[in-house]
Amino acid sequence: MLGYSEDELCKMTTVDTYPLDEMAVARRRLMEMRAMRAGKTMHFERQMRRKNGTLFPVEISVGALVDGNTHAIIRDITERKQMEKEREKLILELQEALANVKQLSRLLPICASCKKIRYDKGYWNQIEEYITEHTDTLFSHGMCPDCLEKARYEFEKLKKINKSE
Repeated sequence: MLGYSEDELCKMTTVDTYPLDEMAVARRRLMEMRAMRAGKTMHFERQMRRKNGTLFPVEISVGALVDGNTHAIIRDITERKQMEKEREKLILELQEALANVKQLSRLLPICASCKKIRYDKGYWNQIEEYITEHTDTLFSHGMCPDCLEKARYEFEKLKKINKSE
């Protein structure tokens, strides 16, 4: 897990595995562990430093033995921490989506003819502008088959009028 050989580990202390900028914390924790009474345990999370200098998160459980020694169980929790980050990101995205849904779930005054939306201050704006302003939605415009047929009909009508002039 740390990249050291067994011989190298036997010559090291717990403090040697702490990030260099946390030596004061390491010494305090070591003193706390030495002061533990038999049968007592401590649980904490921290960063450990590998032989190559990279840091990774671990969970440590330390127990005091009757003979005055301590034993520790160290778990690499990199994957758990990554999942926690992803969960927090997902929660934020869901909160944003919920805020957008709430924003659009209220009654919207809309013109029956031109489909403009009336804002709170009485101004009328295009529905696309309103939705773009209140969500992350972007619009691409096209024509449905019915409107396209209607536009062709109007275009043909105008062409006939222009020819007859």
